Amino acid sequence: MKMKSSMIVLLMFAIALLLAGDVFAADQSRGLVGRRPSLYKADGTPNATLLNINNFSVWYNSSGEQERNPSTGNAGATYPRGTSTCIYSAGLIWGGRVNDGKSPVIRVNGQSYSNGTAAGAITDPKNSIYELGSSPDVRIWRIRRDYATADLRQDAAEFYTKALASVTDGDVLAIRAEYEKDWREWPAQKGAPFYDKNSDGVYSPKFLTVQVNGVFPPDTAGEEPGLAGADQVVWYVANDIAPGTSPWQSPPIGMEMQSTFWGYNRTDALGNMVFKKFRLIYKGTKDTPQNATICTCANGRIRISAIPATILRVAIRT
Repeated sequence: MKMKSSMIVLLMFAIALLLAGDVFAADQSRGLVGRRPSLYKADGTPNATLLNINNFSVWYNSSGEQERNPSTGNAGATYPRGTSTCIYSAGLIWGGRVNDGKSPVIRVNGQSYSNGTAAGAITDPKNSIYELGSSPDVRIWRIRRDYATADLRQDAAEFYTKALASVTDGDVLAIRAEYEKDWREWPAQKGAPFYDKNSDGVYSPKFLTVQVNGVFPPDTAGEEPGLAGADQVVWYVANDIAPGTSPWQSPPIGMEMQSTFWGYNRTDALGNMVFKKFRLIYKGTKDTPQNATICTCANGRIRISAIPATILRVAIRT
C-alpha cells in the first residue's frame, strides 16, 4: 500500500473515532444514559482496567469498549483525575465496501455507545475460530515500570471504585501483584508492543530475586513491555466474528483489532494526554474467498485484502 493511500485511511479512521466519542449527546436525548450496555459480559480476569498514570483516569475493556465504567455502565473517563467525568463512551468505528460475495456490501463495525466487538484474537480465520473471552489468557493487560515502589493507593481506589480512605493494604498489594503478573505475561506473541533488546522477536523479561512491597520488581537487564517511553501502557485484542457482536446488523468480516493506550507521568502537556494506537488486521472468516477486499473510498483506489491479511495502523491523541 502506498504511503499516500495509508495516510488517507488513517484520516478516515481518525474521523470515525471522533464521531464515536460524540455519540453521548444523541444517547442522552434518547434517555439511554446510565443504562448498562446490552453486550456487557464477564470476560477473562481482569476484563477491564484503568489508564491512570497522569491527570486522566480512563477505563478500557477487553471487549473493545472504551471510556465507560464497567461497574456502573456510565461515563468512564475522568479529568482532571479525581474530579468529574468528561467522556461517556468512545471507540473506533471502521467501514467500507466489503467485496466478499455477501450482502450488504457496505458494512460497519466498531465501538460507540454500542459495542460491536468481543474479547480475543482470531486464531483460525479459515474456520472462523476465535479466542473465547472466558479464557484466562484473554483479558486486558496493564503495565508500569515502577509498580513495586509507586504509591498505588489512588490507583487502587479508582480500580475498586471506593473512597481513598477506604483503601486497604490488601487492595494496594493486589494492584501491585496484577502489574507484576501482566509484566511477566505480557502477550508479545499476540502483538503487544515491547522493547526487543536482542532483536530476536521474543519477549524475555527478567526480575529481581528479592521482593519489594510483596512483589518482584523488573530487572532492567531484561526486556520490557511498552512503547514510546510510556510510563503506563494498556493493551488488548478484540474481534468482530463472535456471534451477535454487531449492533449495526452488519455480518462479521473477520476484523481483528489490537489496541494500545498509553500515558506519561508528567506535569507538562504530556501529563494531560492519552495516546491510542489501533492495529486493524483483516483476517476474514471461513466464508471469505481468496480475492476478498475491503474498499474504503468511493473511487475504489484504497483496498485492503484478507488473504494475505492487510494490517492498518491508526494513531490517535486525546
